Amino acid sequence: MPHVLRSIKRLGFVIAVSTALPALAAGAPAPGALPLQPLLAGEFALQAGRLDEAAAGYLQAARATRDVALAERAT
Repeated sequence: MPHVLRSIKRLGFVIAVSTALPALAAGAPAPGALPLQPLLAGEFALQAGRLDEAAAGYLQAARATRDVALAERAT
């Protein structure tokens, strides 16, 4: 069971990062403008079981990118 949860978390992270890559390839925002810091902070907090911090990180990243998938991950 822990392997399944770990796999789900990794899948969510991969999906979140993959949504940021097309914007970078298109040249839209500068690399510093991508919300990688809150996204990674949210992922690490989730893995550590700190759900409040994880939700805040994902929500901040979702607001910066207007990404529905990140908003869903924050809830």
